[in-house]
Amino acid sequence: MTGHWAVVIEENTNRGDYMQWRVTHTSAAMPYEHAVGAAKETAALYQPQHPTLQQGRTVYHSGSDTWMVLVEGATSNHHFRVSVVEVVAQYDKAGRLTYPLS
Repeated sequence: MTGHWAVVIEENTNRGDYMQWRVTHTSAAMPYEHAVGAAKETAALYQPQHPTLQQGRTVYHSGSDTWMVLVEGATSNHHFRVSVVEVVAQYDKAGRLTYPLS
């Protein structure tokens, strides 16, 4: 596939009443094939914020661009999602389009 692609990680941050599901990491843009390889590696090796004492992990592949990872902890289980996403536009802080350049 042509274009620019990135790997995005979504996971829970904080604990208890303050827990939020959010994007915690985005990679630099790269070709699609590289992004898929990076996402597979991320699903296998990424150390999420929770749980702190990882006991095991199961990686699920959903579609061609998404991996859901269940991480077993000593007292609770958590999950995170790794996705390959296409970068379709970027804007600077003034709101000017910086990608794609026309």
